Amino acid sequence: MKALRFRVQNFRNVEDSGWIELDQVTAFVGRNESGKTALLKAMHKFNPGSDEPYNPQKEFPRDRYTRDYVSRKNQAGKWPVCSVEFEIPETTKTTLVADGRTSDHLPEKVIATRHYDGTLNFEYEPTIPDQTVSPGSVIEALNAFASEARRLPALEGENEEQATTRRSDLIEWTRDWGSQLEEFEDLRAETRKELLEQLQGELEGKSSPTTADMAETLLKAVEPIIKESGKPPIAEEFNPA
Repeated sequence: MKALRFRVQNFRNVEDSGWIELDQVTAFVGRNESGKTALLKAMHKFNPGSDEPYNPQKEFPRDRYTRDYVSRKNQAGKWPVCSVEFEIPETTKTTLVADGRTSDHLPEKVIATRHYDGTLNFEYEPTIPDQTVSPGSVIEALNAFASEARRLPALEGENEEQATTRRSDLIEWTRDWGSQLEEFEDLRAETRKELLEQLQGELEGKSSPTTADMAETLLKAVEPIIKESGKPPIAEEFNPA
């Protein structure tokens, strides 16, 4: 990704540099001790070739170290140091659109900010909306499966009591799965993908001559949700780090 501009905060004698535009050649002009080297060092540590973390005891502004840094205790490392704005290339956006991501949700730029504790956070322009993989469509398909199960005919050689038990087992199976999935607002996680794959495997074992069509319908509802749950959020795919 192409870096467009950067900003340094809370580093040595630089409280806040404001945004500095970057080009193929960027020159820093200023008096001695005005902060030119500090700007370059802070930017270098943003993503160094070898491990070189920010050192707050040496690099956080001295006159604020005790008052601002030490006083924040567990949150002290969250002070931002260097932010870099990147342009997201068209090739990345084209790849995601081809992968089924809607172009309405693709940002043009991303700002990555490195903090004193080494963590990075990302802001996007335009903002990426929260994306969740809802269990709603699978639960709806499970309910439809249960509805069909109530009307299943008896198998050859099966009496009505046996047929009723088989219908009840299928209905209870769908209810159990519906209850499990209702606990989640978002299925985008590896463990929840594995849960859906378990549902898929059990469903294949429920298929019989009388349930084949309804099982196929449920399977078609589950498969795309498994695919989506295995994808990382769009935001992670744009991270320049």
